[in-house]
Amino acid sequence: MVDHEQNYNDRAARTDKVLDKMDAKLDCIHDVSLETKIRLNAHVDAEDNMVGELKQFMKDNKR
Repeated sequence: MVDHEQNYNDRAARTDKVLDKMDAKLDCIHDVSLETKIRLNAHVDAEDNMVGELKQFMKDNKR
């Protein structure tokens, strides 16, 4: 005889494992995305600083 309740519980457990793996992957993607955003902002800030320094240099060295 087939134990329908056991089959249901087994499927539910497998589904929970898959969902847990998906959650972990999404967390990793979020962490990588956040790290990328932080690095991108740092590069933008550095570029802004370099542009400011170049403008100041050009202003100081006008002929």
